[in-house]
Order: sequence, then structure tokens, then C-alpha cells
Amino acid sequence: FKPPQRWIHSVEHGAVVFLYDPCANQLDLLLFKQIAKLCLRRHIITPFKNFTNGEKFTLVTFGCKLSLNQVRGYENIIIKYVKV
Repeated sequence: FKPPQRWIHSVEHGAVVFLYDPCANQLDLLLFKQIAKLCLRRHIITPFKNFTNGEKFTLVTFGCKLSLNQVRGYENIIIKYVKV
């Protein structure tokens, strides 16, 4: 677990933060982590309990975020988001 103050600072320096609900589907979580590790050198993966709209996964970049309820089926969208 990394506190928001820590990962927000990393976002300011170009990292992408991969937040996930600790109760999320384990297959989705494994895929989420694989995408982070294969696509990016500068990233943080950490659990997050304060999702507000029922999402299970969120990617945070400077000024933007992508929130999803699942990863499977959205792999290409996630990859496009982190590569842009």
C-alpha cells in the first residue's frame, strides 16, 4: 500500500498510477499488473479503498484518469491510455 501523497508526487513526475480495489477479481488484477509492467517503466501499482463510483480499477496520470469495473475486454483501451 502506498498513500496518495506518495503516488500523487510520482504522477507529477510522469508516472502512471494503477489503483485497484483489494477485493477485485484476481484474474483482472493479474492482467492489470502485467499491463503495467510490460507497457511502462515508471509506474506504481497499489491497492485503493476509496473508489466512489463502484469502479475496481483506475489509472491516474497528470490531469486525467481512466476508471474501469474490470480489465478483461478493455486491455487495448488501457494500453492506448498509457501510451498516449
